[in-house]
Amino acid sequence: MSEILYIEGWKMDLSPDPITRTLQINNIGEVKDRQANFSNTTKLPMTPNNVKAFDFLGVSGNSSLKPYRKLRCDYILNGIPMVRNGYAVVKAANSHYEVVIYDGLIDLSERIKGKKLNELNFSDLNHYLTQSTYESSLLNTEGFIYALGEFLPRSGFSTIKIEEQAPSLFVKTVWDKIWEEAGLRYSGSFFSENTDFLTEVISPAKGYEVKNVELTSLLLGSGQTNIISRNTFSNDPLIRFEDQHTFQSGSFSGITMNPDGSLVTSEDGQLSLSIETSYSNNDSYVRLLVNLNGATKTWIDLPENLTSKTVTINLNVKAGDILTFVLAGTYEISQAEQEPEQQDTIHGKYSINYNAYSTIQITKLTGGQFIDFSTFVAEMDQLAFVKDVMQRYGLLIKPVKNTNSYDFIQFEEMLNDKANTEDWSEKLNEILGEKYDIQYARRNEATYAYPESIIDRVYDGVLTIDNENATPAKNLFSSPYQIPTSRSRTFKNKTVYQIPIWEEKEEDGETIIENKESPVKIFRISKVDTSIQTTFFDGANVITVTGMIPFLSLENMQMQYFLNKYYKAFKLLIDRAKQVDADFKLNEIDIYNLDFFRLKYLKQTGKYYYLNNLKHRPERIIKAELIQLNGFSVNLPPTILGVYSRTISYKNTTTITVDNITVQSNPAYFDPEFDQPMAIMFTGGFNSNILLKNGADVITTQTVINVADWNVTIQDAGNLTAEHSAAFTFKIKDAGSEQWSEVEGTIDVTVREYVNNPPVANAGPDQTVEIPIDQSSTLVSLNGSGSTDTTGSITSYAWSIVSMPSTSSAFLSGNSGVNGGLNVPNTEDSYGTYTIKLIVTDEFGATGEDTVSITVTFQQIQP
Repeated sequence: MSEILYIEGWKMDLSPDPITRTLQINNIGEVKDRQANFSNTTKLPMTPNNVKAFDFLGVSGNSSLKPYRKLRCDYILNGIPMVRNGYAVVKAANSHYEVVIYDGLIDLSERIKGKKLNELNFSDLNHYLTQSTYESSLLNTEGFIYALGEFLPRSGFSTIKIEEQAPSLFVKTVWDKIWEEAGLRYSGSFFSENTDFLTEVISPAKGYEVKNVELTSLLLGSGQTNIISRNTFSNDPLIRFEDQHTFQSGSFSGITMNPDGSLVTSEDGQLSLSIETSYSNNDSYVRLLVNLNGATKTWIDLPENLTSKTVTINLNVKAGDILTFVLAGTYEISQAEQEPEQQDTIHGKYSINYNAYSTIQITKLTGGQFIDFSTFVAEMDQLAFVKDVMQRYGLLIKPVKNTNSYDFIQFEEMLNDKANTEDWSEKLNEILGEKYDIQYARRNEATYAYPESIIDRVYDGVLTIDNENATPAKNLFSSPYQIPTSRSRTFKNKTVYQIPIWEEKEEDGETIIENKESPVKIFRISKVDTSIQTTFFDGANVITVTGMIPFLSLENMQMQYFLNKYYKAFKLLIDRAKQVDADFKLNEIDIYNLDFFRLKYLKQTGKYYYLNNLKHRPERIIKAELIQLNGFSVNLPPTILGVYSRTISYKNTTTITVDNITVQSNPAYFDPEFDQPMAIMFTGGFNSNILLKNGADVITTQTVINVADWNVTIQDAGNLTAEHSAAFTFKIKDAGSEQWSEVEGTIDVTVREYVNNPPVANAGPDQTVEIPIDQSSTLVSLNGSGSTDTTGSITSYAWSIVSMPSTSSAFLSGNSGVNGGLNVPNTEDSYGTYTIKLIVTDEFGATGEDTVSITVTFQQIQP
């Protein structure tokens, strides 16, 4: 057996007893922490070599600082690197040195320990607030977004004052910056696919100065850099190139361009850099770094699927500052995870292939409302931010061997990944025993922060387990974010939450706005297709913004939501928990390739297990702790559908929305994982008197309607006048399980009794008609258009002669329409008074009548 231990690059002398290490990524007994691998206390002999390596630690009068430092170390067993870039801690020195070795997650925690969110570099997000900047941000899915919130509490909220809105940062953007500035990389499908994570934002923690000063710009010039190319292979997992661009052409006013590509500013001010990069990238990880005085202010990712990218960056500079543009590249992380047969063993395991050049335009800016994120981002620990994401989403993390990269997977995915299970049956030596206490309580609480005055903490959650012997309650994990508790208002049918980072005060008879600190809060972006009225400093100039308007929302931000959705499999694991201790026959290659992200299967028991930890001592039987799975979790369909009631009038039509039958039903729709409805299936209640329709189609049989195609109305057919009702039953398929609910919901529709008022006839005004002497007859017009029906419609008109001169031969023409006529012959027998009756009838047979009097005279001949 060959053991080699390097500490701070120094090869140490080892004792005959081999080093024993405990390997783990997450002890299932403590979900709030993710642990590093560590060794038992290892005794290193106090040889002259080791004494020198530790700066004479343990020698009388020594001043060594080694026991107060984390000492970088590598541990190699039989030629296999078991620990790369770990660290050693010296615990004691007597007749030997007592040392503990750590690796795994220690690099991440050490790099960000003590650092705050507001120390991150947000230069690429800093911007001048304008109407166009505000509007374009509403479409953002990364970086920042001006989602609607009430940052300056006022009495009204009808017109949006853009200068009183503040930008929120996407959680994914902050996450990326933490990893980048720590010099680390990460992978995992969760970060590109989980819409919950991708729609989370954090709000500003304090106000900033708002000033109405016109923004002016002055173009200083532009230049084009040289082309930088890299095409190489390597077996070095830490290989990385950084090449500084030089300028091939162009010039800048007030900025000195040096031969090495650096730019030196001549005065203080604000510069806007528009950088257009053209490039090719073949399976490499490439970024253009924008450095100010040697420190990276921001970077531009150059992904493989594009060939050009344009970015605008705003920088505060002082006279004499030095700007440089550096192309940094290494291999894609996927190359490190390839199986040996996929790797190029002739040229090198890692390949890097890219080239790029940039055109850079620089503009000097003065005035304007400049938004500098470093002035209002929360002073939250970066480590607390990372832990919060991992805890709420149930993320596990493991280092990728021999790299500065980490891989992530969710509990829910790993504990249900039966297909990717490793069969350890042949490696099992002996099952030693079982334990049944894994440190969880009957109630395991996940909590947010609240002001002390808040008693009803409705956004907290509880994970319960079935173990009467467990303690009553414990904290599973706590989020550093505070839930908004200030007064909220409704706008566009959405809740607008208060994040008071400004406040109005009266000072010397004037109203002033002061900055205010507000505990950092977390929200989800929820968008509404609507229009809003906006102003920007000038209240008289109102601009309408139409489209998907983002709101700061608390939808699906309850801790119970996260527990139900992302901890189902974990709950199954610890519910009636069973730890199995066993001995395994594992060699160094097995240990090197150990994968905590894969379940283990033992045919001896017929069970699946989560590998909790493993104690490795070279050339010995390996002891492992396994947690037995009680089954695999499944995403459940909705379990509660309620009744939604609607009352309408005779022959009326009403619209039914998805919210009506879910949010507004009694009881409300409930899905165990809080999944949204995907489709609704109407199952019964169809009838000919009350019609259920989707668009123009009447639903008469079992019908499925996708939520995207939902256009449901209910219409009374008008067949019945007495009160009548219908009950339409339905099931819902959710977007998570994609299964139909076993329970049914109901839409109860009642049509009010129709009380018919008879129609009111109007035969028109009385008339006097003079028959011209030269005409043989006259047609007197009858008009019943003034007839009305307040509750229905008139279906027929009937005109009749009630009375007329006894010798008249006049008659009616067109006596069954709204208009009729009395045909009067020009004879002496026709002269006199006629009474005409109009009878109108509605659809129910009710009638109304009216009469009109017509007096017929003859034309007088003038003498």
